[in-house]
Amino acid sequence: MEPRVRPTSTRAWSKVRISRRTAGWSAFLAWTGSERKGMAQPKGGPYYQDGRAVGKVEEGAKADYGKEIDPADRMNMRKQIVTLVREKVMEHVEPDGRHPQLLRLAAADATTYRFGAPKNIGGPAGGANGSVAVFEEERNQLVEAGLGDVIQQLVKAKEDVDRTWKEQAQRNQALQTPTDISWADMIALAAQTGVIEAWNKTNGGDAKRMDEPFTTRQGRIDRRGIEPYQRMPGWVLSPTPANATAARDWLHGNGFSDAQAAALIAELCGGLDAGMETLQGDPVLAKKAMAFQKNQGAYRKAFQEGFVRMTSLGSSFDPYAYLYDLK
Repeated sequence: MEPRVRPTSTRAWSKVRISRRTAGWSAFLAWTGSERKGMAQPKGGPYYQDGRAVGKVEEGAKADYGKEIDPADRMNMRKQIVTLVREKVMEHVEPDGRHPQLLRLAAADATTYRFGAPKNIGGPAGGANGSVAVFEEERNQLVEAGLGDVIQQLVKAKEDVDRTWKEQAQRNQALQTPTDISWADMIALAAQTGVIEAWNKTNGGDAKRMDEPFTTRQGRIDRRGIEPYQRMPGWVLSPTPANATAARDWLHGNGFSDAQAAALIAELCGGLDAGMETLQGDPVLAKKAMAFQKNQGAYRKAFQEGFVRMTSLGSSFDPYAYLYDLK
């Protein structure tokens, strides 16, 4: 065997490192793809239907659900889902109910998260898992907070998204019927739509032009059981987070930076200008807000980072959700 020689140039060594990472990722994709394409599963292990672990198989049994989704098709489908959700949110949710109401809904869903939950319920619980739209006890809290109409409108938008996506899959001669979009994803993408629309208006642009200054993951799995903790923090249920310090403490305790907390709280109030009075109630947030007034780009970057973190709290993800194999 020839000795392995380290490349002398930085550029050459970078290529070697990239090729090794690529090889490792390809091996992982090949393993997950072969699992989905029908390799025998261990006894009691999961099998996959439309990319979702849905049950168990006996020893020696196989699950075969068509060819592996091409990465280019996967990326294209993800973009199509985002576009479809935006279109249906704009169609079904009233303009005066999009922002910051949809963001408040996403915050309410995410802030059921409890990292320090008792061990008898399995540790961390709650989070961005769609429970606010699924369980009556949590929906009632949102109705009391003035978000009842928004939820009803979002129900219609989601029904339209699910129906349209299945029809599109059928036209594309899909090998499987795709699953419905989860409530957790619907809420997160709807909130993103509301924020982007508001930012477009602020910039004096066309409010209907859906730019994409930031992205959020897809594939969140909805909660299927009653949440151990159904109560959201009081600052989330308020039309404006009146207690800025309580909001900052909660966010900071769950891994958010002060900049991310300030941007999230401001946007929950309707934007930086609308949130200035609230942020002035906390000296740390007030300092961040003053800096943001001089640097709008830093404000939006902090919000984007905070939004992605918030809408991932406690979430479980299915990497193949809503996708379908093509003939």
